[in-house]
Formats: sequence, structure tokens, C-alpha cells
Amino acid sequence: MSRFDQALESLRNCPGLILDLREIPYGGNTRVARGILGRLIQKETGYQIHELTTDLKNHGIRRRWLEYCYPRGEWQYKSPVIALLGPFTASMGEGLSIALQGSKRALLAGSPMARLKGAVTTFTLPKSGLNFQFPTERLFRVDGTSRELCLPDYEATQISGTEDWPLKKASQILLNQLR
Repeated sequence: MSRFDQALESLRNCPGLILDLREIPYGGNTRVARGILGRLIQKETGYQIHELTTDLKNHGIRRRWLEYCYPRGEWQYKSPVIALLGPFTASMGEGLSIALQGSKRALLAGSPMARLKGAVTTFTLPKSGLNFQFPTERLFRVDGTSRELCLPDYEATQISGTEDWPLKKASQILLNQLR
């Protein structure tokens, strides 16, 4: 988190921020996403809803809970934020995106994300030491919308050429918010 905090410190007085989450195809963890969100929120807020799929499948009992995020650091960034998304926004990129959208802390711009349904758990085979993963949780925005159904507030796709059309659209949205 120290690198994000250092970058945010250098942008502390910037009138708006665009977080480019388009190239996060895998990995990460909720600690990193909650750490980022914690610098952008002013009070405790819902982060995401978890649902253990195995409890419902194996026992017929639904297990679901809301995870919270808390302000972090000596100060929080209060200016407008736009998160830029694309088809390679996956895993914790999706998790952070739905948390930003669900907490109403940022608008999302770009194209639909990877539409992954939830979290996986890694298991290790005891004799071989080989790892494998199974999906074990469904994830939802705080309003109950399945993560894979969450869409950008503003659609913007790369048309052609070298100009970054989604970034241009996010910049226009940010400028409109600042007026």
C-alpha cells in the first residue's frame, strides 16, 4: 500500500482522479482493494457481499455476509474519482470497481469487465504439492447485484487507431463533474 499512498500523496491537491483498472486480469486480494478504497472514503462503508456457495450446495443453508471498508491514513482523497474498466478488468480489479460503484465513491467508465462470478480458493494436494483452485464464493455489489452483472456507468470502447477513447471519455466525465 505504500506505493499507492505515495502516488496519492503526490496527487493530493489534484481536482480529480482517474484510476485505470483496465489491465488487471488476475490476482490480488481484498486487503489491497480495501486499502485503496480506504483512502477514498470518508466513513465506514460496505465493500462487497460474499456468499459461500458450498454451504448452500452441501447443506441447503445460505451463508452470506457484508464486508466493510474503513477510512485509512492521515487524510482521504475527497475529489471526484472515475475508474476506467475493460474486458481485462478481472479478479480484484472487478472487486475494487464494484466497491467504488456500490459506495458511490466513483463513477465507472469503459466497457464491461471480465464478468467473473466470484472468488476462488486454492487447495494443495498433500503428496504432490500441486495447487488447484475451485470457485467457493459468489460476490455481489453492496446493493445485491451479482458482480458479473455490474456494468460501467458510462460505456466507452476503443474505436480504432492510437487515441485512447475510453480515457478520453473518462476525462470528459471528470471535467463535467468539476464544472
